[in-house]
Amino acid sequence: MKRFLAVLIAFIFVAAISSFASEKVYGDAYGDGVLNMKDLVKISQSVAGDDVTLTDNEKILCDVDRDMDVDEDDLDVLSKYLAKIEGIELLPYVESEPEQTRRDEPVIGGDVEVGAGDVFG
Repeated sequence: MKRFLAVLIAFIFVAAISSFASEKVYGDAYGDGVLNMKDLVKISQSVAGDDVTLTDNEKILCDVDRDMDVDEDDLDVLSKYLAKIEGIELLPYVESEPEQTRRDEPVIGGDVEVGAGDVFG
């Protein structure tokens, strides 16, 4: 019976992690599976100290430079990623590494929407 419960708990744990990884996108502050300007605005408001607070899960996903905080550097990386400039092709992006590589944690993919009004100068 104990073995069965241990296997069942392990299965539920793996299923929960898989579900989280398959539905979340780095930089996705709204949790809708799409990275777009709406997310960038929410992160910007949080960084600026407006009345926008990110949850712990949102902070993990929005820390795209993996320096353990969500700040202006994350906004810079996300802006460049959305605008498709400066060679930022993967998130999370870690500039200090010689090549942009995926970290030990699972890299989470998703759709990116960039509309005509989402152009950065």
